[in-house]
Amino acid sequence: MILSLLLSTSAAFGHAGAPVDSIDVILQPGDDVALGLEASIGFLWNADGEHFDWLCHEAVTAPDAVLTPRYAVSADGVMLSWMPSLEQVREEGETLLRSPDGCDWSPAQGLSGQVVRGAAFDPADADLVLVATGNPDGTGAILRSTDAGATFTPTPLTFDDQRVSSLVFGAEGVAWAASYTGDSGLWIHRSTDGGETWSSLEVAHTPLEDRPLKLSVAAAHPSDPDVAWVIIDDLAVDTLARIDWEAQTSTPLLAPEGYLTDVAMDHTGALWAGVMGSGFVRAADGETFELVDTPPGLGVEAGRDQLYLSTRFELTNQSMYVGTYEEGFEPAYTFYELDGTASCPAESDVGRACAEAWPLLAMQLGVDEDTGLPEDTGTPEDDPDTAGCRTAPSPGGAMALLLPLFGLGIARRRTR
Repeated sequence: MILSLLLSTSAAFGHAGAPVDSIDVILQPGDDVALGLEASIGFLWNADGEHFDWLCHEAVTAPDAVLTPRYAVSADGVMLSWMPSLEQVREEGETLLRSPDGCDWSPAQGLSGQVVRGAAFDPADADLVLVATGNPDGTGAILRSTDAGATFTPTPLTFDDQRVSSLVFGAEGVAWAASYTGDSGLWIHRSTDGGETWSSLEVAHTPLEDRPLKLSVAAAHPSDPDVAWVIIDDLAVDTLARIDWEAQTSTPLLAPEGYLTDVAMDHTGALWAGVMGSGFVRAADGETFELVDTPPGLGVEAGRDQLYLSTRFELTNQSMYVGTYEEGFEPAYTFYELDGTASCPAESDVGRACAEAWPLLAMQLGVDEDTGLPEDTGTPEDDPDTAGCRTAPSPGGAMALLLPLFGLGIARRRTR
């Protein structure tokens, strides 16, 4: 759920022409096939397990936007897109857009003038949506929708002095949210009734220096409704902590010399975390982390019996790997397969915006503008699994790559 950005000086970041990279994988609740891939150059949606529709960011952002929008998808296929900026969105002041089909997008009602920093559908109730807001004046709130994101109303979790950075749904429909003040006050919030009422717990943490901290909720335990994980952001030096609601405790688990990009618990109960955009660590016992021999990447998402890794396109020529710790990971998608099409009418928001943006992206990827097939430019399409692809780093090599990879163009973290 976020991520900070290193902005490109050569092109708008969240558009065709930006440095090409994969950011995170979104699995549609209740569907073992449909999934989305958030990327710097658009949201790629695969509803049938075969073709990725390219939903370009230009359909939901201002033409000169540099921030990258985020996305959420309900069990019924309704999509939300949001941006943490009142100015860089398509309609000024409307930071969350909704689409019933991914083609035409319109502002949700009840959020005008508020900066949405996170949104989540209840996996068990496609009509229930919660959003987190954190505004420039230091205010924030959780708002609630019972009509699949068409309209929102405030919940009791409304602050004059805290920004709400993020939220997730966990086991038994429990919702978790994180907030922070401007002077290092950190709070985790929990709701057991779909966001109608909330309880709060202060998270204690001493900053490295005299500077404000931020907090985000990174993941919720898939089977224990009392456990979630948060990331404490001390100016890009992140600490991963475990929240035990029953014990009312926050326990630090991992404090790398840098930032964390994503957190997930897999089907075996092992906890994974992305580190500095270049590798992943794993704790089989949920506490003791070791570096894993995987392709470098940013996002990790847990499916029913496997993991999905959004991987660094600049290094692997692949955008997503799928697999398990025990059996390894195989490439599952590359941006070279993009053909610039989507299952949207030509006159729709996506149809119009993406038709204009596709020629630039096709040129950038080295694919034919008309067919989407690779041009004869010596790209890795000659052997997409291996040609031009750096092998997964060894444990020692992966750590050595952490700082050099920071400058490759993109570093994202779950939204703060």
